[in-house]
Amino acid sequence: MLREGQLVDVIGITKGKGTQGVVKRFGVITLPKWNKMRKGYRRTGTASPQNPAVMFTIPKQGQTGLHRRTEYNKRVLAIGDNGAEVTPKSGFPHYGVIKGSYIIIEGSVPGAIKRLIGLRYPIRPPPRYDYVNVNKPQIQWVSTQAVTR
Repeated sequence: MLREGQLVDVIGITKGKGTQGVVKRFGVITLPKWNKMRKGYRRTGTASPQNPAVMFTIPKQGQTGLHRRTEYNKRVLAIGDNGAEVTPKSGFPHYGVIKGSYIIIEGSVPGAIKRLIGLRYPIRPPPRYDYVNVNKPQIQWVSTQAVTR
């Protein structure tokens, strides 16, 4: 289904951070003392008019992380069956030794270590992307030195 050099979309669940305030969740700017900030420092000022209701667009505290996210157009660098080819001597930090098959993807992947991810064909490929004639990337070297923790 997948070939080396092909572009894929990576779908995963981000790292969960629990309930957070508006500064961490939305990046609300807080100054030492704003007008109408009498009840807190790291809070928003006025929410909105009370009638008919508080607007849904106002930043409020809540769940941060543990959301489904898609990273677009990641290149598959290598696919293999023997994990010992790419595993460092001491194993990967917080993961361990790869014993089965593997896929190496260029770039970041959403989610925590050992969390399941999904791969699909790209839904937003670059212009004039050729699905059939894909150039296989030339990997020069994969380090298997011991990883320091």
